[in-house]
Amino acid sequence: MKILLMDDERAIRLLFKVALEEEGYTVDTAVNGEEGFKLACKQHYDLIIMDMVMPGQGGLVTIPEIKKLDPTIKVLAMSGKAYSGGVLEAAIVRGADLTLTKPVEIPRLLSAINQLFPSIEQNQTPIIVDEEKTSQPAQILIVDDEKAIVNLFQNVLTGEGYGVDVTLDCEMALDMIQEKTYDLIIIDMVMPEGGGLTVIPEIIKISPETRIIATSGKSYAAGVMEAAKVIGADQVLSKPIEISTLLSTVKKTLLQEES
Repeated sequence: MKILLMDDERAIRLLFKVALEEEGYTVDTAVNGEEGFKLACKQHYDLIIMDMVMPGQGGLVTIPEIKKLDPTIKVLAMSGKAYSGGVLEAAIVRGADLTLTKPVEIPRLLSAINQLFPSIEQNQTPIIVDEEKTSQPAQILIVDDEKAIVNLFQNVLTGEGYGVDVTLDCEMALDMIQEKTYDLIIIDMVMPEGGGLTVIPEIIKISPETRIIATSGKSYAAGVMEAAKVIGADQVLSKPIEISTLLSTVKKTLLQEES
């Protein structure tokens, strides 16, 4: 099934595209209605997921154009809480088949697609877990002082079926590790109060079986990442981190834990 995603927020485009492609869908993206409509004129899409409020041409203008172009295309309209009431009602009037209020978690998105296409079975994304923990998803802790990164990573990994906790604070991270066993910790190397350079050795003391992915911005990457490996990180990633790279690295690191 072919899906076109229209949204001006890059993080949402990346998150949804990766999650939907993992489910077996083919996904194209556009930053606004005008760009999306041009794509829809060139090829057929089974479903269009679109934000209602975008720079340039938004969803309320684009929906009637899409339905006029091909009435069989399903339209899933989205909008943030600040706009959702009247805007989403207007979207239905203009032809949307279903609406969602942002923020939209991946399970809720997939459920909405199932509602629109009940006969389609998606691929089940495998959850990497310890065989002895049969039904338990891998537990991940994200430690980073950038709230946007924490939120993005949490949404992506939760959507993949992992159990995810987050913290913006190094000391809080150590408290959390003492109270709960994590299979994987993703930690920024440069944070207030030390970051990974300080915390990784402590993690290894508290929970030596826990795998660690160290992250850092390019301005620090070279020396800091080498130091991360020396003090015990299993993998290192330089920011900005593509979602596909994050997911593949997480899976590879957890597989190391199983072997």
